[in-house]
Amino acid sequence: MVDSSSPGRIADIWSSFLHKKAVIVVPDENGLIAVNKPAGVISHPNFGDEGCNSLIRASYDLRRRAYLVNGGEIFLLNRLDAPTEGLVLLTSSEQVALAVRKCFQQCSIRKIYYAFTKCGPVPSSPWHDCADERSNGKSVHLHHGSGTELRTKAKVIEKIQWENLSCFLLKLQPLTGRTHQLRFQCSRHGVHIAGDRIYGDFGYNKAFHATTRSHKLQLLAAEIEIDYTLKDKVFHFSARTPSLDGFLSLPGCGKRSTDLS
Repeated sequence: MVDSSSPGRIADIWSSFLHKKAVIVVPDENGLIAVNKPAGVISHPNFGDEGCNSLIRASYDLRRRAYLVNGGEIFLLNRLDAPTEGLVLLTSSEQVALAVRKCFQQCSIRKIYYAFTKCGPVPSSPWHDCADERSNGKSVHLHHGSGTELRTKAKVIEKIQWENLSCFLLKLQPLTGRTHQLRFQCSRHGVHIAGDRIYGDFGYNKAFHATTRSHKLQLLAAEIEIDYTLKDKVFHFSARTPSLDGFLSLPGCGKRSTDLS
């Protein structure tokens, strides 16, 4: 079984089967853990078998949404696209998993993302779109339609200017949680996320790479905050990725004191 007796014990044990580039950000007293998932790492294997490039090196139960580790389970509470870096929540407690998943279902979790995007119309917020999902059997893409509701608050934090290129730094707060939501909505509203190979502006991606030398998707799941109820007691949990400062340091921009409020 996976020990959840103390935050220090959790960090020591979990580091043995987490992806080598993943970082435990904060564990709480009930065994809820925030982990910083690196870009390029998948949240879970797509077909349940153990994946060498998944967040945890173990088999995965798609039905229970849990990794199978040392005779116990580690429940995956939220997912990020493989190209997206940032915070993922995990727990070895089924009771905590049920409580936190209920919060996700009720859209009562506060999540903050940052993105470098193509400059476009200043976002009017909140964005409200509808989309249909299309699957090729291996992946899901969103298309404008009348199906899934998508709502996001968007704010321009900064405009960055190079000699031949400019970009926005956007602060994004999804109010619903759908696959590819932020990538689709940024594209839909004319502020394509740099490095997005599905919904992006490919000419802009090329220019962004030439300026910054980065091919990465410029989207970071930076902060998460939740109040969940366990045995009639409310627990507050919050985490911030240690990758934020590095993400904000674009090549060629010099040092900037960005106000993220």
